[in-house]
Amino acid sequence: MPSIRYVAIGDSFTEGVGDELPDGRVRGWADLVAEGWAAGTGEPIDFANLAIRGKLIGPIVEEQLEPALALKPTHLSFNGGGNDILRPKADVDRIVGLFGHVLRRCDEEGVRLILLSGADPTRQLPLGRVMKRRGTCSRAWWSSVSPIGPTSSAPTTGSMRSSRRRASGPRIACT
Repeated sequence: MPSIRYVAIGDSFTEGVGDELPDGRVRGWADLVAEGWAAGTGEPIDFANLAIRGKLIGPIVEEQLEPALALKPTHLSFNGGGNDILRPKADVDRIVGLFGHVLRRCDEEGVRLILLSGADPTRQLPLGRVMKRRGTCSRAWWSSVSPIGPTSSAPTTGSMRSSRRRASGPRIACT
């Protein structure tokens, strides 16, 4: 059995919409991370991408988290909320609460959580300032739960950094 068992949950970004292979299959960043991880370690890894395009954060957590944890991963990546933030009446407190739930469940199961943040599209969007404010709220959440805090300078090309577990802190990696 491979020592790394990686499961990805999320929306179209994680699923791979926009990165279709010549045969029509999609290949998301998580698929590339799994391939690179296996190549980098020289060992096979178990990998499942449960992400589904168009999902809001509630259905991602409600429909994907527990099935993902049932696969007994060592690592779980979670990216979501982008589809929510684009909506005029996004409930930032609910979004933050759902991120906290994922963090708690992964910590309870001993799973290293990999959280990602996408690019900042606010300059190109009509309500960009509103979304920028929502993002500021989520940064406050990051600083309250992450042992290493948000990493705004981290690469967004699928690379991963992992933190060491603190005695009282959750297992978390931020990119």
